[in-house]
Amino acid sequence: MPHENSYFIEYRLCGKLRLELISIQNELERKFPDFNQFDKQILHITLVPPIKQSIAKEFILESIREELKSIRVVEFKVKNYDFFDNDDVKPIFMKVGFDKNFNTVRERLVARLRKKVEIVDRFENEGFNPHISLGFTEHKKDAKEIVDLLNNKYYVKMRQVFDRISILNGNRILWEYDIFNKKTLSRTEALKNRKRLDNIRKIINFKNKDPK
Repeated sequence: MPHENSYFIEYRLCGKLRLELISIQNELERKFPDFNQFDKQILHITLVPPIKQSIAKEFILESIREELKSIRVVEFKVKNYDFFDNDDVKPIFMKVGFDKNFNTVRERLVARLRKKVEIVDRFENEGFNPHISLGFTEHKKDAKEIVDLLNNKYYVKMRQVFDRISILNGNRILWEYDIFNKKTLSRTEALKNRKRLDNIRKIINFKNKDPK
């Protein structure tokens, strides 16, 4: 869960996929009394493990700008569902797949940040496993039942464009970086959802016209 003494770098979902997953979360709460959504957690994909506040946050933004300067459009695929068999709770999640190019850029970003900041690296032993957390249950039996139901009934076949990266302190957005327009957005600009949806439409049109 987010802590105020850490920075977070993530992609926050919007549009059709976000609405679809919210509907699924609500349906799971109705069907499974033991299923719970994470408190105050927005649907997102974590890109970099939590960063301890050891240096100025401007360095994080500068690193994102530098490492993503060669990319305008990032696509990702949503895959099947699974759960983490942790000792305490069992988080339920949807798997996500990025293209090889973005994975390489993400690895460079982490390496660049690691030179100056302390990263709480929970990916170090398990490897980067991009996913969207939906909620959790305390029992493995329930987790298996939920995942089986999701994979059989709630499979979402949808390709998504990745429009921006959010930099947060705890749950609070500090800035967002618009990948397509190469623009830094203030917190106020980042929270204007209508403009974000318009931007995603532009990205999709750009991608469709791209001969590659």
